[in-house]
Amino acid sequence: MIGTQAGFAEVALGVADALLAIVERAKAAGEDELAKQRVVTERTRQTLAKASGVIENLDRGARRVIAQIEVDKTAALAQLVKDILPDMTRGVREALVIKQRRYNHNLEFVRALCLGALMVGLVLTGYVWGTWSDWGMAGRVEKIGAAIERCQLTPHWEDDKGNRLCEMKDFSGI
Repeated sequence: MIGTQAGFAEVALGVADALLAIVERAKAAGEDELAKQRVVTERTRQTLAKASGVIENLDRGARRVIAQIEVDKTAALAQLVKDILPDMTRGVREALVIKQRRYNHNLEFVRALCLGALMVGLVLTGYVWGTWSDWGMAGRVEKIGAAIERCQLTPHWEDDKGNRLCEMKDFSGI
């Protein structure tokens, strides 16, 4: 039993030595990998530092360009206003003149239309008034003509110039 145990002990020591060798190799490989990773990390840090500087430079340049664009935009807008404002003012003034002319023309047309309507109204009023006042005139003229004929047929007097005179009662029925 001691021999078996001694055999197991030797096997255990051999396995322990083999495991120790494996652990030593794994440790060495891990340290090599760790060193490589440290180098990569350092290079990455340096690259990031350079990239950060480049980004800061780009940011400053972009801000400068944006500021210059704003200045140029303001100058261009001011020049545009300076160039277009007189034309716009002239156009608005001309539009107002055209609008006022149209208004005046329409006002003159309405006045002429009212004056024409007034004239037509006066003519129609005169015609109606004349017709109304002359309404019974034709009959009266006929009666006057008949009275004059009666007077001519039956003269009563003559004046000193030889004109025949009639009595007023001959004309009373008119």
